[in-house]
Amino acid sequence: MTELTNVLGPITQIQTRVFVRNATVQVIERGFMRGLPGIFAPSKVYRLGNEAIRAIAADTPETRERRRQLKQQVEALQDSVSELRGIGRTIDKFKVGVQFHIYPSLCDD
Repeated sequence: MTELTNVLGPITQIQTRVFVRNATVQVIERGFMRGLPGIFAPSKVYRLGNEAIRAIAADTPETRERRRQLKQQVEALQDSVSELRGIGRTIDKFKVGVQFHIYPSLCDD
């Protein structure tokens, strides 16, 4: 009997924790979900004023500023990539010119 208790004890503890966790999640979800269908009902949204809708949907000033900064960074990175591609083409042309200059026999047919 002791051996059976030693084996089943930890399993029972795990199952109990899982049951409590699942029950807690279900209770919390039901509490949150109960009021959600009515929150954005068309009749309620229609009664909201423009300012209220903007307040719900708008970004914070910090978010707008961060978005502006990120757009600037993207533009700067795109400009850098374009410049690097141009430099890469110039280097490739230079390599070809040097190769033909150093090895003129390669140009002879």
